[in-house]
Amino acid sequence: MTSNTITRGSRIGRGSRIGRGSRIGRGSRIGRGSRIG
Repeated sequence: MTSNTITRGSRIGRGSRIGRGSRIGRGSRIGRGSRIG
């Protein structure tokens, strides 16, 4: 199990701290429903 504790709802949240509802939140800090945060 990867660190999916904070990145909940995000499919590809690698390196993203708070990627809730974000599809591609790579390196994005707060990707709320944003495609490319």
